[in-house]
Amino acid sequence: MATDLGRDTDIGVPDIEAFDRKVSISNLDATEDIKEATIKIESLLKRKPLTWKDTGVGSAITTFIPGFPYKLLEVRFHLGSALAAAETLTLTRTAFGDESVAYYNVVLLSQDLGTAGILDLSLVFGPEEGYYTELDSIVSALSANTGGDRWGLEIVYEKV
Repeated sequence: MATDLGRDTDIGVPDIEAFDRKVSISNLDATEDIKEATIKIESLLKRKPLTWKDTGVGSAITTFIPGFPYKLLEVRFHLGSALAAAETLTLTRTAFGDESVAYYNVVLLSQDLGTAGILDLSLVFGPEEGYYTELDSIVSALSANTGGDRWGLEIVYEKV
């Protein structure tokens, strides 16, 4: 007659079947815990916001391309002083990192900063928008800036 795990049966043979069931259940529980912990860690690593920055004086064209799939969280633009009327900031998603494939490019924002005297601009992306491949870039263009104003651009994104 078999008894507890690891003990001999009445004929001196360990109860291997009960031992195997216990080991299998324990391994399954540990495996699920490891999988769950791995998923949580990967999720946290992906959600760590990263920031790309560029700054300059005068008109500008900058290109942001991180080299991996990403999600835009926010684009921030700051000017040191007001622009002249009709000086515009344009943000464009350039598909496949190739500006010559213009039929896939999308203007995300085109804003006259000068007429309204805008110094700070923030474009926040919702949870279901702003997903791009490793080949997509974000091009910002500040037209004219005839006064030679200093500007700063921050792109906040996360790896997906």
